[in-house]
Amino acid sequence: MAITYGSILLIDGQADRRQTITDVLRQRNWYDLMIAEAVPVALTLLRERPFDVILLDVALAQDEANQALQAIQAITPDTPLIILAAPEQLDAVSQCMSMGATDYLLSPTPPFLLRSKINSCLEKRALERQLAACLQHFNEIKQLADDLRQVVLPLGGVLAAEERLQTIYNLVVTEAMTICQADCGRLYIRRQDGLHLVSQQIDSLSLHGTIDAIVPHESLPLYDENGNANYNHPITHVAHENETLQLANLYEAADFDVADMRRFDRRLNYRSTSCLIVPLNNDDVIGVLQLVNARNSHGSTIPFSQYHRLVTESIAGQAALVLHNRLLRKRQERLLRYERELHIAHNIQSGFFPQALPQPAGWEVAARIQIAREVGGDFYDTFSLPSGKLVFLIGDVCGKGVGAAVFMALSRTLLRGLIQQFYQLHEAEARMRANVDAELPSPLHDLQGLVNAVEQTNHYITTIHQQAYMFVTLFMAILEPASGQLMFVNCGHNPPLLFHDTTVRQTLSPTGPAIGLRSEATFDVATLRLEPGDFLLAYTDGLTEARDKNGRFFTTGPLYELIETSPELPGAQAVVDRLYSLAQSHIGHGEPADDITILALHRKM
Repeated sequence: MAITYGSILLIDGQADRRQTITDVLRQRNWYDLMIAEAVPVALTLLRERPFDVILLDVALAQDEANQALQAIQAITPDTPLIILAAPEQLDAVSQCMSMGATDYLLSPTPPFLLRSKINSCLEKRALERQLAACLQHFNEIKQLADDLRQVVLPLGGVLAAEERLQTIYNLVVTEAMTICQADCGRLYIRRQDGLHLVSQQIDSLSLHGTIDAIVPHESLPLYDENGNANYNHPITHVAHENETLQLANLYEAADFDVADMRRFDRRLNYRSTSCLIVPLNNDDVIGVLQLVNARNSHGSTIPFSQYHRLVTESIAGQAALVLHNRLLRKRQERLLRYERELHIAHNIQSGFFPQALPQPAGWEVAARIQIAREVGGDFYDTFSLPSGKLVFLIGDVCGKGVGAAVFMALSRTLLRGLIQQFYQLHEAEARMRANVDAELPSPLHDLQGLVNAVEQTNHYITTIHQQAYMFVTLFMAILEPASGQLMFVNCGHNPPLLFHDTTVRQTLSPTGPAIGLRSEATFDVATLRLEPGDFLLAYTDGLTEARDKNGRFFTTGPLYELIETSPELPGAQAVVDRLYSLAQSHIGHGEPADDITILALHRKM
């Protein structure tokens, strides 16, 4: 294939001038020249391939009131366009120039001037491309430097200060996904002779964490039964080779066995395409970070770039250093340092739970909470409004320990304070308007109050505490005791059960996302009516995910079994106590893995 200086499209209806220009431009074979005698042919060529310069007959350019010129510019707006004309056509040339033409040539045109004009356009276009490439390269370097300075380096401090391993794992995955705009991220940590999945996040599937979530594989052996290194899987390959692996299409990785990923994708109707796998190395490989499906600004999947590789390697390096240092830290020193503070925090947190629950006439309310550690992230609250209506809520902050406890206190305080403030302001405004006792809030006010409390809490957490990477699942409701009318919002929480005798009438599914995920999130409100004899049972996932000594989950099975086999439960307290007892029997002598909270409401017959 011949090497040319530039590609040129000649659009000219005059045969003599077309031949003259062709002879000049093909004389030295510098140019790749294409010829079109009519505009429709030219438009077809422009759609098929790009050109560096376009020569256009002024008469063709002005066909149908300049429609031809506009059509050409619409297809290739940045290509230099030189108008060909006779001296008596200068007025038409002027009009074309005003519409965006680059330059013009008058016939007859000297060969040196024709080549000079074309070469000038080619050189200018080449310089513009070089400038654009330099700017793009500069911006990529600047973006990398900014991300290293603003995200990666501070992340190292955050990770080093964080005491909870799971939070560290989740932060590494979250930051890598965010900075690379990846849809999926997984972190594997080396334990003995295998790599174990410790954190998984898939945004498009709303899968976060590894507990009670579908995963492609929980562990990958680094060696086979004969002691030979396992290079079959791309993740184990990276662990052995200690080198980053980029795959444009995971399914086409012929050197690796990706059957487990194919099964995972089929099961969840997902498609793993581009893949970036980075080792966590600090003297030795202690883990592997996998990112899947980088996305562009339009949400389309694209291959991971060199920038993605460099910044992810930096994050992996920070994580490896922190995790390695943790292995060297003396556990006893850490326990002594935090023992007193945790004890104090436990006492403070205990004061956030209501000491006595309101019991409206004809109703019974009961609750119980067990904190897995000194402090936890579960919370509940029940209180009466001045109108006599009852507000009750149950929530679960992601994570465990002090951070979850702080967010638990923050979330519970905001929710209670905001809804009480809403009703107090309503009452004050009503009295000011009428100068009489305020009317009872209507269902519309209840809806507004409920949505206001949830949305304001979500807005505060996502804007003020967005760097904490914490979120809260919440079920919050307003009950009118007289009618049994219940208005509720479920923010990504385990669906509470509404049952009567041995029948589950309804599960109260989420009406919005968890609090703290998106500042622009909206939350719908649902309503139902509790009839005499109805029970409403709410709980956190610490109940269903309670594990026995063999690691088996409690699940929702015992909840339904309790309902189906105990048609005459005496009341809410009996339901709570029975479920709590069943969970404790399931756990046995082991320590609970997560906080357990149960809240029940019963409308008496």
